Amino acid sequence: MLDAHHRRTVFTDWAAVAVGVAAAGSMVIRFGDPVLVGVVPMLAAVTGWLINRLGHQRFAAFLVILGCLSGSSFAVFTLEAEHPVVVEVMWITVGAVMGMFLLPLRSYVVLALGTVLVVTSATIANPGIAPHATLYFGGFLTIIMSLGVAALRFVEHQDAHVVQREAELCAALESARKRADELAKARSSLHETRTQLVHLGRLASLGEVAAEVSHELNNPLTTVLMSSEVLADELQAGQPELAAVAYEVMSAARACANVTERVLWYGRRQGPVRTPVSLATVVEHALVLTRAPLTKAQCHVSVHVEPDTMFIGDTVQLTQVFVNLIINAKLVMTTGGTIYIRGGIRNDTVWATVQDEGPGIDTELAERIFDPFFSTRTHEGGSGLGLAISRAVVETHGGHLVLETIRPNPARFRIQLPVDAPVDAPVDAPVDAPAASPIGIAANT
Repeated sequence: MLDAHHRRTVFTDWAAVAVGVAAAGSMVIRFGDPVLVGVVPMLAAVTGWLINRLGHQRFAAFLVILGCLSGSSFAVFTLEAEHPVVVEVMWITVGAVMGMFLLPLRSYVVLALGTVLVVTSATIANPGIAPHATLYFGGFLTIIMSLGVAALRFVEHQDAHVVQREAELCAALESARKRADELAKARSSLHETRTQLVHLGRLASLGEVAAEVSHELNNPLTTVLMSSEVLADELQAGQPELAAVAYEVMSAARACANVTERVLWYGRRQGPVRTPVSLATVVEHALVLTRAPLTKAQCHVSVHVEPDTMFIGDTVQLTQVFVNLIINAKLVMTTGGTIYIRGGIRNDTVWATVQDEGPGIDTELAERIFDPFFSTRTHEGGSGLGLAISRAVVETHGGHLVLETIRPNPARFRIQLPVDAPVDAPVDAPVDAPAASPIGIAANT
């Protein structure tokens, strides 16, 4: 929709052309009349059109309208008794009507009052105009101007209503667009969540299968251990070479039993158990669980944990945190390297850091690595749950897990946990926890 200003600009152009043509026709038809009646409107029309082209619409409109009114009003003062006033009335009427289309309401009211007063005064002051003609002329002009005011007021009211309605429609359209975007995002999020739930279900099933397999392997491993021990004892006296082989079989079976025991311990307890634990014990348990992948990836671990670093927490859950951090550090060091684990207690706060020798993490990724299911290794089977779960576990303990460094520095994660137990509190490790002995890992405790 065209706004009121643009509409008045277009009307001013057309009004200026119409007034110019009418003025020329008036001069031809009534040649010899006072010059002001025809010449002034023509000059005002040309000048007003040029000014309107320059962007000054209101000034141009006033000029065109005053061109119609001024010459005729001046002529009314000087008319003789036998001179008809048809042309003057025509120009004054044209100016009054044009004002409705070219001016805003307040400007038109001022113009209407001024015109009525000037023309009425002119007719009264001119002795050649009869009193009843003055009355008729003033009444006619007042009626025209009043109708113009009423019409313009109605038009501006409608314009305001249209503008308000247009604004409401634009707001409704924008709201609908935002709602559509939100629905599209919600649909995409729902699809992603459905995919993540399916993936999480698979991970849960895989964990159950691993625990079941470990449980089933315990029976044959027990048989192998007992048989190899008996066989070694029988062969020790007469055939020491075969006895040595039996001891190797027994050692390998014990290693397998330790693996199954750790898997069962790692996945057995579901709810958190808050007991006094040692940071060094948690780190050692994590190193035992990650020994095999670290050895295969030629990764070494340098550990320095302050002695007697005790706090209240859940050993299994916190072990899971360190396992996730260690595995992530191993994955970014594709050619091997050293993982640095440091920890201690300061101002009633237990702290620990895990740092790798990888390329580091970009700034844009640093803001998303803790989001559930976000992974840069989806093509390698990454679930995107490790860091999200680790942060959740640390926060349930009243602490914080943050990334301290970004690329080009190697990644360093910091854990901070509150101390809710005396430093000399005894360690209450799970009864069925496996022995923590990080064999084969370079550790400096």
